[in-house]
Amino acid sequence: MLSGLISGIYDRLIVSMTVQWYTCVLEKLPENALLLDVGVGTASALLQCKDLVIQKKLRIVGIDYNSFYIDAAQRAVEDQHMSEYITVQCVDIYDHDKVQSLLSKNHHQEPVGMEPRFFDAVYFSGSFSLLPKPLEALQSLSSILVPHKGRIYITQTYQRHTPFLLHRIKPLLKYLTTIDFGNLVTTDDIMELLNKSNLVLEEHKVIQGSVDNYWQAAYLSILKYE
Repeated sequence: MLSGLISGIYDRLIVSMTVQWYTCVLEKLPENALLLDVGVGTASALLQCKDLVIQKKLRIVGIDYNSFYIDAAQRAVEDQHMSEYITVQCVDIYDHDKVQSLLSKNHHQEPVGMEPRFFDAVYFSGSFSLLPKPLEALQSLSSILVPHKGRIYITQTYQRHTPFLLHRIKPLLKYLTTIDFGNLVTTDDIMELLNKSNLVLEEHKVIQGSVDNYWQAAYLSILKYE
């Protein structure tokens, strides 16, 4: 019952916005791409894009540290008969061995003697602001991307202007909603962080039709490892 309550609150507050974000990213992926979805949550937003997933024959590995979300995601994937395309696991992104093991468990069938393929893309859908060590995460994940071709996608809302005390209030919302909205990140903060990474910032722009006002805006960032 607790799992259902928590996942239900998540779906009501998060999914309507992130469906558009997922569509924006999935449309950019090549056919047959292998995607690591970091912070997949209940997979509800992803599953609303299932026609696109099937059309492009994508393979998606969704991970989240919250076991309640993963339980809900697993049921949803099975109910919508998407297990051929989507698998979900409870994994901490900072557990390097477990992240590496995802490749051997979820890669496409390779010829005998060949190493498991790399991920074509890694995606953070609103989960990047939750990371306690974002630079470490980016550097670690770059090692599981297809060399020179793999991409990291980030969709996230950032503050352009900050109302008084919002930086203190936002982290406390999880006690009211059960959802961790992470720390407040400004547009200047994210640019400074991305520029410190070992990745090349290929694109960073406002997502058309999503949050875009005086206070905040939703951005799509695309990074590549060279």
